[in-house]
Amino acid sequence: VIRRSINACSLAESTPAIYRCPDDARLVVDTRLKKIWIDDVELTGLQPDFHPFRFVEAMARSQGRVSSEQLSSILSPGRLDGSLTARQAKNDVKKIINAAMSGAGRSFDEDPFPPAGQGCYRCAFPAYVV
Repeated sequence: VIRRSINACSLAESTPAIYRCPDDARLVVDTRLKKIWIDDVELTGLQPDFHPFRFVEAMARSQGRVSSEQLSSILSPGRLDGSLTARQAKNDVKKIINAAMSGAGRSFDEDPFPPAGQGCYRCAFPAYVV
C-alpha cells in the first residue's frame, strides 16, 4: 500500500528506497541518501563512500559471484595487495550488521555475502539498489 501511494503521488524520487523496494528485498541500498538496510534495519554504522559501504553496494549490484580481487579493485583501485581490501571490508560489514541488529533487539547469524568458490563472494539476499 505504501509503495503504491508513493508512486501514485510521484514521490518515488524523494522517498527513501526502503519504502519503495519490492516486498522480497532483504538488502536495500539507497545510493541517493547513502543508506543501507538489511531486513528493514538501517545499518547506521556504514559510512558512505568508505570501503564497507561500497562493498555492500557492489555486492548488492552483482548478479552472481564476484572475486575478492575484483572487489578490492572497486573499493581501492590503487592498492596492489590482492584481496586484502575486500576481506577487511567484509569483516567490517559483518561487525556493523551485528551491531545494528543488536541495537534493534534482534540477532543475526546469517552471512549475506558467503563464499562462492575459491576467492569469490556472492550476495545471498534479494537486493534492491537505487
